[in-house]
Amino acid sequence: MLEVGIERTARHAADLGFPPVVVDDACGIVEPDAAQRSLESLEYPSLSYRATSAAGIAAFGRQGSQPTRPRRAA
Repeated sequence: MLEVGIERTARHAADLGFPPVVVDDACGIVEPDAAQRSLESLEYPSLSYRATSAAGIAAFGRQGSQPTRPRRAA
């Protein structure tokens, strides 16, 4: 849930020097007002990157492709 764990995890990642990416439309919410406050708090300029799932898929160049399974050793 966005306001329960995702915001805190994103903040912790940023504190450790990892740039978190929050995919807005992939986050569950419990309380809409609290979720909105969480999103607003993540607006701080260098705290996180926010995107939609479509933008995230396009950024990784995986749109329309299927995940591959690792090959087993013979």
